[in-house]
Amino acid sequence: MRYQTQITVKLKGQGNLQNYVTSLDLNDNITVADFKKEINKTSRFLDLYTIEKEIVYLGSNELKDEDIVPTNKSGLQYYLELNKK
Repeated sequence: MRYQTQITVKLKGQGNLQNYVTSLDLNDNITVADFKKEINKTSRFLDLYTIEKEIVYLGSNELKDEDIVPTNKSGLQYYLELNKK
């Protein structure tokens, strides 16, 4: 299934948020932890930064790593707070 999600990236210590939209081809019934792993593989930010905080939201609800990523993906958002290496 093709997952489209918005990635919100914030550099630690700076107020600027940047939003990116990405889509991934993933199997159904994947966990949030698997989703984070796949998105990190495609993320172009991680060569320069380390992840301080990483949260996946559905609407305003924070999803736990063991949760299954919902197949109704609207509202899925991935938040990264990064620290420069």
